[in-house]
This record gives sequence, structure tokens and C-alpha cells, in this order.
Amino acid sequence: MFVNGRYVRDRVITHALRAAYRDVLHHDAQPSYVLWLTVDPRAVDVNVHPTKIEVRFRDGGAVHEFVRHALDKALAATAQQQAPVSAVARLGIPAYAQSPSPEPAGSAPSARSVAWPSTSDERQAGAQGALGLRSGEALAFYETLFGARAAAPASMALPEAAEGGPPPLGFALAQLHGIYILAQNREGLVLVDMHAAHERILYEKLKATYRERVPVQPLLLPQGFAAEPLEVSTVEEHGDALREIGFDLGVLSPTSLAVRGVPGLLAQSDATALARAVLRDLREFGGSRVLTEQRDELFSTMACHGAVRANRSLGIAEMNALLREMEETERAG
Repeated sequence: MFVNGRYVRDRVITHALRAAYRDVLHHDAQPSYVLWLTVDPRAVDVNVHPTKIEVRFRDGGAVHEFVRHALDKALAATAQQQAPVSAVARLGIPAYAQSPSPEPAGSAPSARSVAWPSTSDERQAGAQGALGLRSGEALAFYETLFGARAAAPASMALPEAAEGGPPPLGFALAQLHGIYILAQNREGLVLVDMHAAHERILYEKLKATYRERVPVQPLLLPQGFAAEPLEVSTVEEHGDALREIGFDLGVLSPTSLAVRGVPGLLAQSDATALARAVLRDLREFGGSRVLTEQRDELFSTMACHGAVRANRSLGIAEMNALLREMEETERAG
């Protein structure tokens, strides 16, 4: 952290940094940063510590808000809003040559020539490796959508998007271990944890919908489940708070509850597991706190239960749809 070129430690700025990163870092993780702050010298006192390692701002509140808001804006930028800059370009390292060097006459194909599985037996054999079945499927899919140029295996050329140029996160190639999406963009390989990505998308949508009342999606058939007495009393006590966040729960008996409706964004989730998780948060924090300072924690719980689970097989179109949503979602990076 530097203020007017001087390396310093300052609690005001440190608190602003942690506040800005609060919604994007898990648990006790700390942000890594280099902050260069330039202010009017008359607005900062550098003589508050014998070694000049600390400073005091005349208006610490204004500095705190400036740093926090600047970081909020940068962290919330979507992939579509960020100018793509490759790591090699930032570091000044020469980019790897994209075109393969000519092969000597009569030589065997180089390692860059990629042979994608074509027959079902070959694809099944490939599934025993890391990439699974979907690389060949991906190229065939893109060839259908974008023409033969999308399926040149030696160069791995990317199809052009309708707006001109591939999207920031590129196009999906394969699913790895039922957890990761492998995609390719202009810069190279993109590796996405599909559950974490979908959880962030749902979380940001839930926060956005709460600016008004979260809409309830009625279930076609109410789902009853055996409940503990504490869960039943929580529904009876916090019915209004539940409806405010998109839930319709009813008491069937002293030992059973029914889920009649869930938030529309989470209609495909396990309604019973979701209801139990929300009731647990309500019981721990109380209805008023859940609707105020604990609201984001509750939405995080809801998003986790509603997100696509690990080991679920996704098709190429589904993986690409998730990538496109990531590009439009704040903090998805």
C-alpha cells in the first residue's frame, strides 16, 4: 500500500479493502493487492509515526468510501465489460506462436496435430482419460453451428460470435471429472468450477430480485416432510419473513411440514433440502436479522442448494449457456 509514493500501513484503507472483498472471498481468505493512492499532501499527515510507516488522513471516512467504491466497481465488472488482456501481454512475454511450424517432407505428424475421437469405441476409451467423451462432441457441435472452420483440429480455431469475435470465456470443449468445464478462448484454456459458477450466478440474481419482494414459484405438488418441533415453530413464527424471501411453507401436523412454493430462481432445486437450510438460518439469526444484515448469508445458502451439483453431466449447449451467463454476471470472475 502506497500513499503519495510512500509505503505505509493504514487501518482505514485496510478495512475498506476487506469490505469491498467481503462478497467475493470465502471464509478467512485475504485479498492480494498493490494499492497506489495519490492524494493532496495537505489532506494527509505523515508525521504520526517515528518510522513514517503510518499516516493519518484528514477525512478518513471519505478515503474509506472512495477506496471501497472503486474496488466494488472493479470487482463487479462483468467479463463483457472487462477488456481482455492476456497474462503474457501484461508480463511482456512474447506470445506463443499460434501457427505450427512447417513439417519436413515425409515426417510424421507433430504433437500439435490433434486427432479427436470419432468412433464410439474411441470416445469410450477417451472417457477413461481426463477429458471424457465431450471433445469430439464439442467440435461437431461447433461445426454444425459455425461451419467447417470451427472444426479444424490442428489449429483449434475458435468460431466467431455473432457480434464479431469469440466471447470472453470462449466455447466449451469438455467436462472434466464431472466438476469442471474446459473451454477455449483467444488466450487459451478456461477452467470453470461449474457448481461455484452457477452458485455465484444464482446468488447475484437473488440479491437483485430482493430489491423487491422475491417471487414465489408454487409447486405443482406440495412436498411434505417430517420435521422437528423447532422447524415447525420456526414456520409458525416467521411465516411473513419466509414469504418475503420467496417461500410458502405450511404446517401439516406437529411433526410435519409442506413446501408449497419456493423462489422462482430455485424452482429446480431440492425443495425439502432448501427449506430445511432456510429454516436453520431463520432459527439461528431470527427473521428480522435474516431480512437485514444476514440477508446475503441466507441468499448464499439458498444459491448453494440451488446450484448445479458436482458429477452432473452437462451437454455442450448447457456448458456454453453457463459460460454466457457468467460473462453477464457481476463478480462471476
